[in-house]
Amino acid sequence: MQKVTIQGISLYTGPAYEAASIAESFLEENMLHVIGEITSRTLSAARTDEKIKRHLEQLDLAVISEVSVLRAADADTPMLVQEVKSRTFFHTFFERLEKNGRHLYLLSDDREKLELLKSYLDETFPTLARIGEGVLEEQVDDEDQIVNEINAAAADVVLSVIDSPAAEHFFEEQSRKLGIRLWYEIGDFEKMYKKIHQSSSFFKRIALK
Repeated sequence: MQKVTIQGISLYTGPAYEAASIAESFLEENMLHVIGEITSRTLSAARTDEKIKRHLEQLDLAVISEVSVLRAADADTPMLVQEVKSRTFFHTFFERLEKNGRHLYLLSDDREKLELLKSYLDETFPTLARIGEGVLEEQVDDEDQIVNEINAAAADVVLSVIDSPAAEHFFEEQSRKLGIRLWYEIGDFEKMYKKIHQSSSFFKRIALK
């Protein structure tokens, strides 16, 4: 793992398989850890929003998910570029979650995106256990209810696909109330979904499993 600086923001990142092992180790510790995917949209928002910048700097593990961000960090080696394009970290880590019987709670900002996420997980990790879901727009005046549901579900991982800046603001306000070990946030899931479904090689790899 290494520390990189992008637009004045310091992040810990590294090769996908090593990062996946570190992410797994978070689940053995009795404290909250945060994994965040770093996109150009997130970095752009951090320029004008101190909460977002502070949140990014406090990530336990940063997953660079765009080649342009790798270039900005001067870390665009052929290996890392390929890992970003194939989303090696995400698939390695979630395959391990599936294999080890870990439980997932899904959190989105709207119902349509949540259904898209569920469809994607059903297709890609069919035996990954999901034990709860929440939608922010359906609890706009009572975010505490979602936090209570997350804690009651006792999930191993919360997978958040809330867009920036709402994602960072929600976490900033609610993190002290969360009784979980790992929060994994994807700030631009719809873009990720489109990229994956444009890649025929991805589906060939899944079909061979």
